[in-house]
Amino acid sequence: MKRDTVYIFITNILIMLPSISMFAYDFPKEYHYWDYLWYLFFILPVLKYISPTRIRRLIYPLSIIIILSYVLLSELIQLYRVSFFLSNYFYVDFSSQNITVISYTISSAVAFPFIVEGIMAKTPQGTIGYLIASSTSTIYFITALYLVSLFHGSLSSNAFFYSYNITGYLIFYNLYLLASQGNEFITLLIRPSPFIENLLTVTFMISIIGLIARLYLQNQEINRQPLENMAYPIFYGSIIALAVTLLLGKLSFTYYGILLMAIFLIATVVIARHGNKKDNYEIGDME
Repeated sequence: MKRDTVYIFITNILIMLPSISMFAYDFPKEYHYWDYLWYLFFILPVLKYISPTRIRRLIYPLSIIIILSYVLLSELIQLYRVSFFLSNYFYVDFSSQNITVISYTISSAVAFPFIVEGIMAKTPQGTIGYLIASSTSTIYFITALYLVSLFHGSLSSNAFFYSYNITGYLIFYNLYLLASQGNEFITLLIRPSPFIENLLTVTFMISIIGLIARLYLQNQEINRQPLENMAYPIFYGSIIALAVTLLLGKLSFTYYGILLMAIFLIATVVIARHGNKKDNYEIGDME
């Protein structure tokens, strides 16, 4: 393995560290509610990267086709009451309770393939995308597990899956309130444990360091941007973000909060587009 490839692999692990740590912390709790098909999400990423290079990109599509074909064949056998010597192995129960368990298993166990793909990603953009996707999956589980204590007195399967279903409705309603009234309630309702807060604080700082190191190692002749030029945007952006955060804290329960956020987003896009046009030099002039 080349030295640059090893460095990229290490920096990708650093970037993905928040998601890795959250998934490792929640895995024993998530596993308790998973369906029996959870192991597929752990086998397929490993199978992909031990397969020959020419067929790696076919592993996920072929797996999806095989699984959907199995489900379709199972439904046809049950619908038409077909019987043959292997028919007992084709059975998928789509009752309302099992649908909830299957959907939960898919939405939470998929974090592992996302983490693996993020670690093996060839571009920083790909790693960041997989970090967001895997973190979203894990945070959804943390939210559902926290809401169990608000609705039920136990952590039974029925109580958890009820909370899991309610979580989706609450998130959509929260987004509706944010867009229509400029306020939200999820962050006021849900308070993660101090351990989770400290874990995310430390790992996200390490993730930022890993991202900067990854950008430094990104040695492309056409897209070479010195890290020194990142200092001023980060500095000014931090000051503006702090000012906007303090101002939104005063206006978060009015229509002006969402309006102010939209104005700053539009202004940021306009300034960025203007800067790109102004600094659009030829490659030869930059080198």
